[in-house]
Amino acid sequence: MTLNIDSLSVMNAVYREDIRRKDTFSKRYEIYYGGAGSGKSVYVTQKKIIKHLKYSRCNILILRKIADTNRFSTIPEIEKTINKFGLKDYFKITKNPQKIVNLLYGNEILFGGLDDVEKMKSVTFKNGILTDIWVEEATEITEKDFENLDIRLRGISDVPLQITLSFNPINQLHWLYKRFFMSNDEYINTNKYILKTTYLDNKFIDSAYRNKLESYKDSDPYMYQVYTLGNFGVLGNVIFKNWEVRELSEEEKTFNNFRYGLDWGYNDPFCVIKTAINTNRKEIYIYDEIYQRGIETNKQIAELLKVFVGNNYVVCDSSEPKSINEIKAYGIKALPTKKGKDSVVHGIKWLKQFKIVINPKCQSIINEFQLYKWREDRLGNSLEIPVDANNHAIDSLRYAYEDMMTLSSGGLAEYHNDYI
Repeated sequence: MTLNIDSLSVMNAVYREDIRRKDTFSKRYEIYYGGAGSGKSVYVTQKKIIKHLKYSRCNILILRKIADTNRFSTIPEIEKTINKFGLKDYFKITKNPQKIVNLLYGNEILFGGLDDVEKMKSVTFKNGILTDIWVEEATEITEKDFENLDIRLRGISDVPLQITLSFNPINQLHWLYKRFFMSNDEYINTNKYILKTTYLDNKFIDSAYRNKLESYKDSDPYMYQVYTLGNFGVLGNVIFKNWEVRELSEEEKTFNNFRYGLDWGYNDPFCVIKTAINTNRKEIYIYDEIYQRGIETNKQIAELLKVFVGNNYVVCDSSEPKSINEIKAYGIKALPTKKGKDSVVHGIKWLKQFKIVINPKCQSIINEFQLYKWREDRLGNSLEIPVDANNHAIDSLRYAYEDMMTLSSGGLAEYHNDYI
């Protein structure tokens, strides 16, 4: 089958040039990164469909950190691309299991997550081997995750083997920056391709979103550099320096005083963290995270919480009382934050009294601790006002310990006895 890309009004010019490259399907490592609203994720879906049609034995595995998040992101995007390309009659889409089959050749597109490594090991294809892996929001996965995927992509095939990583940049401490942008590895440097794009490359972006991105130029230089221009951030006035990433000890894993905090989100991440505290050692431990965008309903949130939180209390951002009541109706022991004047800065100061230990698998939380900063004046002086970004997990952490911050001695239930 032949697709005339020049006639496709659905593809941005920068990406039409990219798809025409002679080596566009042959580089092992593809990096598509840049600013928000650049259309890179849409393009990757377009490119994968084109490759899937070009090579009859091209089999693709599309991954997010959490498998379920594909439902709200990569799966509908792939389906939209198939429809926009006018290819609906050439693909069969099934829901259980979630996969897309090319009816011309029998090759497949599967979806998964790195939250179930064993399931990923058992992925097989009816027509050939795994040839392509695409990791969306790659900043959310660990370097160990990537290495396991890199090893998995092997075998003899007439289809070029590729790993595609798409993401918005974090900062220069992130493993992606070190591995692909500062690498001295000759194999990686020879076999990688990197394309950076911004909202200026996306003719389909709406004017309201464009204005929001451009407004950061005057209001927040850091946000402008990272989110608008898509540059890797450099460390400045970061708020937290009292943390480390390490494997938790067996003793630390057996604590039974787990706490849970929740920050709502849809376009922003929806975040829940599992944490515990050792007041004698002055240490806080972060065990696990849910960090997802695009969850459609509170019923879906409740389903996630039943597994993640169980019968424990979870302290939720009180800005959405309706959502709290809804997940309570589904059986979740949800409590609202009480907040109060200067609660954010007060909570930050309280957390800074402790050493914070983060499980290495919590990459999204690690990203936030690297990025959460104080605002600066025009002269670069630090203000005691945090930048309202990269704080969803950190807000969740504050919520989990709110009763302790206000010197409540009766625990969460007593602290919220006016609500239960």
